Amino acid sequence: MLKHLRNVARNIAHKFSVSANHFAYLASSGCSKSILLDFITQEIHPEEYSIERNHILLSQCKENLERIVSQEEMANIKKAYLIVDFCQKNSDSELSGSYKFTFELVNGKNAVGIVNAVTLIQK
Repeated sequence: MLKHLRNVARNIAHKFSVSANHFAYLASSGCSKSILLDFITQEIHPEEYSIERNHILLSQCKENLERIVSQEEMANIKKAYLIVDFCQKNSDSELSGSYKFTFELVNGKNAVGIVNAVTLIQK
């Protein structure tokens, strides 16, 4: 189960990274460069990122997660969250970022998937 959840975590991090254009735009516009997305509560922090457009992307990623994780696996998940850290502006149209998805399991173990990607900045 842990190996499968690691693969799922990487899959979700990758799916999010290719669709995070507006997050990159906000980060390049002076908003916080670190974002937390909670897949259980559907909360996005910091608050300036908690807008409808971003919640739609979070919902789409959560639906994808629910399709590829079994009910047994879901029952063992205590927390599921994505931390996005934008680190460097490559150009006026690109921002480098680290996308780290973590499952915290009820048995105390974690399944983590990390994707480092360049994201196009899009308003």
